[in-house]
Amino acid sequence: MRKLIAAIIDELQLCIHPVAAGKGLPLFKNLNDKTNFKLIKTKTFGSGAVTFHYEPVKNGGEK
Repeated sequence: MRKLIAAIIDELQLCIHPVAAGKGLPLFKNLNDKTNFKLIKTKTFGSGAVTFHYEPVKNGGEK
């Protein structure tokens, strides 16, 4: 499954908006398989939101 994900996904962008809400839905709940991603860049916005850009790590740790 990891090879398939690495072949399909070339970049994952995750934007975090800092909010104190108390409770919420878990973002990555009940994952059965693990795919490693490497952080390639971040962007911070004036509102405090941060976007993280990741790419999948293939076997051997290369891109």
